[in-house]
Amino acid sequence: MYAKFVTFLTLGARFGFLVPRSTSNDLEMSMFVVETSPVGTILRCTLGISVNCTRLQIKAPFARSVVYDPVHDHVYWTFSEFINRIRSSGENYEHKWFKFDSKPSVVAIDHSSRLLFVLSSSRSSSLRSVSLQTRHQTELPAPSPRLWGLAVDALMKNIFLAEATRVIMMRYDGSARQKLLDISANYFVAMAYDPEGQRLYYNLWTMRVFGSVNIHTRNSTVYSLSNQYPSVTIYEGVLYMTDFNEREKVFKMSRKGKLISDMPCDGSKSGFARIAVFRKYGCSPGWFGRTCSLACGQCLEGSACDHEYGYCTQGCDVGWTGRTCKAESKVRSHDSGTTSTPRSQGHPWLTQG
Repeated sequence: MYAKFVTFLTLGARFGFLVPRSTSNDLEMSMFVVETSPVGTILRCTLGISVNCTRLQIKAPFARSVVYDPVHDHVYWTFSEFINRIRSSGENYEHKWFKFDSKPSVVAIDHSSRLLFVLSSSRSSSLRSVSLQTRHQTELPAPSPRLWGLAVDALMKNIFLAEATRVIMMRYDGSARQKLLDISANYFVAMAYDPEGQRLYYNLWTMRVFGSVNIHTRNSTVYSLSNQYPSVTIYEGVLYMTDFNEREKVFKMSRKGKLISDMPCDGSKSGFARIAVFRKYGCSPGWFGRTCSLACGQCLEGSACDHEYGYCTQGCDVGWTGRTCKAESKVRSHDSGTTSTPRSQGHPWLTQG
């Protein structure tokens, strides 16, 4: 019954007899700033022409990384050997939500799988996943004793890791390791993955190199040789970055590394900042996008699609394929000579030829 309802919504959007309701969606773009300093300032900001920030009455000295979970509206960040979390409204603060036996330096999130990925780079690197539901942690195979950067592709279930001499890509279980890029790193590497452009953006701290690499062709592009960006994140096709030498600003850049604007941020200059940019989505089932005006495709058994990109994270219903499950698919049976419409489980586009 639910699947039929979602199909009705999809057809209604396609043929115009049903207008989506977007009133439940908060269109305001937000940003959380955690400051890597002894002060440990936490800022909750709104993004417009300028950045308007409110200092939260909490401290997290030497916070290192921050991510947002749109499913339950939590912001997570690292602090000493802990991970803290809070609602995007600044309420319901949970100090020391999770404790590690080493200090986590980078976190990345796959909200569809309900997983936090945590990289610790103190003496020897460790890589773990933490369930957002049960808080159970799993040790993952670390390909090198020294790792400097982490990012994830939540759609295709890949992890990106920066080693001392290369950036690699591997599956969540550590299999299918591939080298993407040769680098030279002996300190933190900021990384962010763009699922639409299928490019990994990176900044090599000590080399001051800002660039990207296409994960399929391995073609790399260098945009800048003079900046130290401790934080690189991409949201709605725009790069948001902080600069070690201009700590009072947040920089917006295009996918091609061109500066769009710099926005003043009223944070402390005692430390540099890491940021998470997001909107608090509230789309009804079957819709996605900034204004909830885009219809999901034929997701498996009426499951919800990704709120931002519309990808069907659980796969497609019978007879549909593609990342958004909007393309019809037929497979010919060699035995009977007839055509059939198979159910696409998991990620059907992985096997598309």
